Amino acid sequence: MGTDIARIPLPARVPPRGRIGRTIALTATALAVATGVLATGFDASSATAAFLSQFRVQRVAPIAIDHASVTSAMESMGRLGTVTAADRQATKPVELPLAEASARAGLAPANPPTSAIPAGLARPTTAMVSSGATSRFRFEKARADQYLREIGRTDFAVADRFDGATLVVTTAPILAQRWQGAKPEQSLMIVQSRGLDATVEGRVTFDEFRDLLLSVPGMPADVVRQLRALRDWRTTLPVPIPPEMVSREVAIGATTGIVVDGGKVGAAVIWPRDGEIRGVMGSFPSAEIVQIARSIP
Repeated sequence: MGTDIARIPLPARVPPRGRIGRTIALTATALAVATGVLATGFDASSATAAFLSQFRVQRVAPIAIDHASVTSAMESMGRLGTVTAADRQATKPVELPLAEASARAGLAPANPPTSAIPAGLARPTTAMVSSGATSRFRFEKARADQYLREIGRTDFAVADRFDGATLVVTTAPILAQRWQGAKPEQSLMIVQSRGLDATVEGRVTFDEFRDLLLSVPGMPADVVRQLRALRDWRTTLPVPIPPEMVSREVAIGATTGIVVDGGKVGAAVIWPRDGEIRGVMGSFPSAEIVQIARSIP
């Protein structure tokens, strides 16, 4: 029995807030698709993992993905093994005074200067924090073979060494601050996460496990194609872009992030920074959201 270990930053997880909230939430799902592992016991906004065998994500890259593709991936993965997820209640975000939430998350709040915050938004004195969580995905060859027979793909052989290979994912705490205006639609959220630990127990490596799961028949072909086209999957975080939204790369300090424009519903920016993945989302034009992100020290 061997253990292969990885640690990477993870996109922030917060309760969804309309379409933009779902865009950030889908990032976690994309990570699961990227590695072929779905922590199906979590909400889409609650987290999952990637196999990126690096300590820091160096870049982010958009991939086009729709709800049907996510559903298809979930269904396929559910036929390949058993997921043991963390207790939702135990990992449910709680609201605490900002200093206490920051200490619990082990993160210094990413605060933009007051001059960068849109007029009418009150600086938060509290924050939402979610505890770290552990989930497991155990690949079961017998179930995979049955699935392949059912879809008529007995030509696809799974080596015996994959049987029992288990992905163990421990996510880091998440910190989310919310600036709120007089109207519910006037809001801004900044989310942060330091990362996760992921281990593969068994007789296969991360590369072998990922390659198998991206090759299994039934995975959405277009999503698999985009993920395989990533320049370096060990350092690139795939960010899912729903069909109704537009994305582009944007410079945030010395790094490159992605801005997702939802038109009238607002925008979001996701970027890596000093071992964290950070996100800013709000009901404001994308140019304003980008400027807020750039203003954060």
